[in-house]
Amino acid sequence: MLTIGSIGWQRIQSAEYAFSGDNRPDCGHVIFQYTLSGEGYIEYEQRRVPLPKGSAFLVRIPGSHRYYYEENGAPLGSALA
Repeated sequence: MLTIGSIGWQRIQSAEYAFSGDNRPDCGHVIFQYTLSGEGYIEYEQRRVPLPKGSAFLVRIPGSHRYYYEENGAPLGSALA
């Protein structure tokens, strides 16, 4: 059964924002992240995929992916669960 352990939103304005699925202290769950504004990126299977407003991803933790923001435009707003 899939349950939601937490839910929230955040506004990111710094390129220091980055999460690696292999380097997280929490394990054994998934993360769903939806882009509300701006644009983030996910690296998965050696591909860089832009995540503009209105897009989302679902990944397992731990996992071989990296999600990040680059300071090249509007601040990134995202909702996560």
